[in-house]
Order: sequence, then C-alpha cells, then structure tokens
Amino acid sequence: MSRAFFMTLFFALGLLLGTAGIARAQEIRLNGYGLRSGVVLDDDLVQILVGGQADLGLIANSIRFQPLVTIGVGDDALSLFAAAEAHYLFPVRAGAAVEPYAGGGIGVQHIDFDNDGEDTEVALSIVAGADIPAARYWGYFVEGRFVIADASIFRLEGGLNWRY
Repeated sequence: MSRAFFMTLFFALGLLLGTAGIARAQEIRLNGYGLRSGVVLDDDLVQILVGGQADLGLIANSIRFQPLVTIGVGDDALSLFAAAEAHYLFPVRAGAAVEPYAGGGIGVQHIDFDNDGEDTEVALSIVAGADIPAARYWGYFVEGRFVIADASIFRLEGGLNWRY
C-alpha cells in the first residue's frame, strides 16, 4: 500500500473524529450505526463496496448528520471514500413502511489503480435513499449516490442500521 493511501486513511479517520467533535459540541449523540455494501457503476470503474456509517442524530429540524466510510475493490483498483453527510428526512406518517431522504456532503476519495498510479481528491457527495424499518431496533436502507470529483461516479448501496 502506498503512502498516499495511508495519508487518505488518516484523513478519513480525522474527518470522522472531527465530525464526532462537532456532534458533541451540538449535543448530538450516536443514534445508531450500520453496515453497508454496494457497487460502483461507472464506465471506467466497476467495484464492490463495503463499509459503515454512524447516525449522529438531527443537526436541525428533519436534517440528520451521518458520516460514512467505504472501501471498494475491483477493476484492478482499490478505493477509499469517507464523507460527512447531511440527509433531509422527508416527512412521513408515524410507522410508515418507507422513510425517504435526500442530501449530500463532502469527503475524500482515494483510488489506487494497480497499473496507473493513484488519485486522491476532495469529493462532493449527492445522495437519495430510503430507510426501511424492520423492527424496533434495526432496519434496512437503500440509496443511490453520485460522488463528484474530477469524474462523477454513481454508486448503488444498501445495508442494515441498528438504532438506539
């Protein structure tokens, strides 16, 4: 692994720790966490993704703060994406089967190509998805995300959330 990859990893960890500090300053608490997986669907890069996220609660009325990290493999490349996102939670009736959201954030994307070097960029993330409650303490989610840097990448992701 290259020096730039480790620098990106440390930046991502710092981003997550920094967002946790912001959350403490606004008295936001950990409301849940989850595991995610998905695929990158792009002409130049097709990858399988795994990662996780933390639900740090509402930073404003109907706006959730949720940092995330993913690692992608495939197409002779290894990628790392870490972002701090805000999601607008669309109003739904209590007990709704689907809870839609949309939002975005800023993060860092690092791609290490086996034959062509590496690329690290600050990236804008735009996301739309839905939470699907399954039980009192957990549920599913599905989302589509554009990661916009020098080139835009579309990602389709889903996973599980555990809620407190």
